[in-house]
Amino acid sequence: MMNQSNHLRTDGRAINEIRSPHYYLGEIQNVEGSARVIAGFNNILVTVRGPRIAERWNREADRGSIVCRYTMHPFSVAERKRPSYDRRSAEISKILENATESCVLLEKYPGCEIQVNVDVLSCDGSSRVTALGAICLALIDAGIEIKGLFAGCSIGRYEDRLMVDLSGLEDNKGNLDLAMGGIQNQADLILFQSDGIMTDETMDQAMQLGNQGLQEIFQLQESILKQTQRGFE
Repeated sequence: MMNQSNHLRTDGRAINEIRSPHYYLGEIQNVEGSARVIAGFNNILVTVRGPRIAERWNREADRGSIVCRYTMHPFSVAERKRPSYDRRSAEISKILENATESCVLLEKYPGCEIQVNVDVLSCDGSSRVTALGAICLALIDAGIEIKGLFAGCSIGRYEDRLMVDLSGLEDNKGNLDLAMGGIQNQADLILFQSDGIMTDETMDQAMQLGNQGLQEIFQLQESILKQTQRGFE
C-alpha cells in the first residue's frame, strides 16, 4: 500500500520521482554499439548492428531502415516467462522500431539496415520506455547519426494518484497507463500510447509529469556521454 501520509510510494519514491537510470556503454565488443540501462529492478541491454546493406526486399534507395527486436527473457520476471517471441514482444518491437526511425537520420544510410536488439534481462515495469533511452545511447555508441537525444517515460494512476515511471506493481494494479517518448528540445512526441480514461485535466497533469521525467533522463544521458567521452552535438 502507498503511504498516504507522506505521499511516498511502495519503493520510497515521490509521485514525481523517476528511478534514475544508470547507463553502461560499450560493454559488448562484437557489435557496432551497445548500452545497458539499470533503473530500479529493470536491467535492459541494447545492441546495435550496422549499418549494413539491407536485403533486397527491404532496401530503400534513398534512405536506411531500422529493424528492432524486443525480447523478454524467461528469467526477466518472477513468474517464469515462456521462451518464445510472442505477440506482446512483436508489438513492442514495432513500437520501438517506429519511435527509433523517427529519431535517426536515415537519409545518411541509403539502402542500409540498422539492427537494434533489446534484451530485457530483468523487468519491473515501464520496460519499453526505459529501453528507448538505452537505444539512443547504443546508437550513439555505434556512431549512428540521430536528430537529438531521445528517451521515454511512463505515467500512470495507482491508488487514485498520478505518478511517473511506473513499477511493475503500479503498472499491474493501476487503472491508467501512458507511455510517451520525445527528442530533447523538440516538441513533437516520438511515442504516445494511452490505456485508460482521462479527463483533459488529467492528461495535462500526466504530460507535465512525463515531460519532467524526460528532462531528467536527458540530463543523465548527457552526463554518461561526457563521462565516456562519446561526442554528440
